[in-house]
Amino acid sequence: MKKLLSMVLVVALAFSLFAGCGNDETGAGTDEGNSKETSKGAEESKEEKVLRLATWVDPNKTTDPYVNALLEMYEEFTAETGIVIDIQTIPYDQLESKLVITNMSGDPAADIWRVSSQKLSSLVNSATLMPLDDYYNTYSDEEKADFAEAEMKATVSPLTGKKYMMLMGLHSRGLWYNKEFISEAPKTWDELYAMSEELADPDNNFYGYGFFGGKHYGNVEMTVGPAIWTAGGTICDEEGKLNFNNEKTVEAIEFMGKLVHEGLVPESCATAVQKNELHDAFKNGNIASIVTGSYMVKEFSESEVGTSGNLSYAPIPGKDGAAPNFANGWAFGIPSNSKKADLAWEFMKWFSTPEVQLAHAKINGCAPIRNSAMTDPVFKEGLWPELLSNLKDNGQAMDPLVHYQDGLEALMLAVSPYLLDESVDLNATLDEQVKNFNKKFYKE
Repeated sequence: MKKLLSMVLVVALAFSLFAGCGNDETGAGTDEGNSKETSKGAEESKEEKVLRLATWVDPNKTTDPYVNALLEMYEEFTAETGIVIDIQTIPYDQLESKLVITNMSGDPAADIWRVSSQKLSSLVNSATLMPLDDYYNTYSDEEKADFAEAEMKATVSPLTGKKYMMLMGLHSRGLWYNKEFISEAPKTWDELYAMSEELADPDNNFYGYGFFGGKHYGNVEMTVGPAIWTAGGTICDEEGKLNFNNEKTVEAIEFMGKLVHEGLVPESCATAVQKNELHDAFKNGNIASIVTGSYMVKEFSESEVGTSGNLSYAPIPGKDGAAPNFANGWAFGIPSNSKKADLAWEFMKWFSTPEVQLAHAKINGCAPIRNSAMTDPVFKEGLWPELLSNLKDNGQAMDPLVHYQDGLEALMLAVSPYLLDESVDLNATLDEQVKNFNKKFYKE
């Protein structure tokens, strides 16, 4: 409503400037003509203070507390700067594609976009985003040092070494566990296997551990990627070519498969399990531990396992210790053909201030991107110390896939058959997917 009121006021102001101008159509050489020119200039000046923001957030969903909080933040920005945020709602799974298409036309559909930081290499490869280094370098060295290392890892392209995004907040992945069943979190694969073997009770639909292993590409971000990384492997090389067809990936997937094949995790972990299904099983006490994102902190804390005081968190168990985890977040980026880059940066800079970061973190359940904001007392309570420690010590960006979704889907198409059936030749499926992908995108 306040946003609409701002727009109404803009229209009313423009109308009032034109009122009483008389019937002379040209007004040339008269005070009336000068008045028209002045009003036209005022209208254009006002228009320049409107910033179109492309986002999946629908401002009409006023029953969503997060939506309401964001709208209030945008209104605060307008009150401080005079820049009106004009929200362009786009389905979240179409944000990047529409950004690329409209930017290529030379007239992007918005001046600033909310984008997934994991799509960084794809967007940089297509020359869709504007480098932010000139803007970012206006910060002092002290201010630069205040940005979390994980934020820089997620927004600086390994392809060019330049910064293209600014995260809204930080999320990582870790092991959530129920202390009613697990007194101390496993730290290695061997410990995870032993714990899973001890607790698994399929007859009563209870398991010690669960993970996301279905064909969806997001499962690479959650579990398959960290398993490969902790084994010493990578998903692609520095050019984005897939290179996961090797013994390191085989070792990682064979460990995950062992848990499935021996019945130590729900069989659904190897299929297209929905996030809510696994999350609900953990909240209801049917699974003692799962790997998922730090963004679940609020929901898990308010569940039965949380209110009972049994909720705990630890790094993902890896081959010989804590595994690297995928750290990312929704981000703001400026199209390379944006006509209002300076206004867009003014908004991004405002959103990145420690005060705004703290406010957003509290409503979103993410970690702020500024180290100074992390010193707030709220991050010294509950599980936040463990969440932040895992983020700082083990968080890393995704490998530089310039064909992001296709690359991760190729990996899952190779992995999923083996997780379902141990007789599948894993080496062969890995080789096939790597060969097909690199032939399609790199003409190999």
